[in-house]
Amino acid sequence: PRRATDMETGEYQPAWSPNGEHIAYTTWSNADGGHLYRVAVGGGNPQRLTSKQASFQEPVYSPDGQRIVAVRSPARNFREQVGGGATDLVWVPANGGAITVIAPAGGVSSPHFTRRDSTRIYAYGGGRGLVSMRWDGTDVRTHLRVSGGGAPGGGGGGGGGASLVMISPDGDQAL
Repeated sequence: PRRATDMETGEYQPAWSPNGEHIAYTTWSNADGGHLYRVAVGGGNPQRLTSKQASFQEPVYSPDGQRIVAVRSPARNFREQVGGGATDLVWVPANGGAITVIAPAGGVSSPHFTRRDSTRIYAYGGGRGLVSMRWDGTDVRTHLRVSGGGAPGGGGGGGGGASLVMISPDGDQAL
């Protein structure tokens, strides 16, 4: 393996493009905040996709590779480890441009897709369960909720729910 970039800032949470030609990732530095970038798999000059700093997490390409979805929150939240401010699901064109807010995150994260339906974005939030929505945040559907906790016979940490549930690429199963 060899490094694809030579940036001196922190680079995190890489995500493959569907065609395998690019990697999207988040960056963070206290001086510059965070951004979304992409770079060709063979290396080269990384392309900054966002113009305004924020804390970006969990980038994922849309099935057609034209957009990148991420969870965005104010840079101040990450920099100062404070709450407050809106956390949103957003998308940006895969070649950079204006950020579009899909919807307030409302406790969901881990955006992902199925191969069968590129019109819906799936995400998971413990209390809300596995949900999907359209690109404009409308038509929110709950597909699965996990309740209960612990292993049969006790133990297992109790709790309740699951830390993460994702729909399968074919959209017919979840784990």
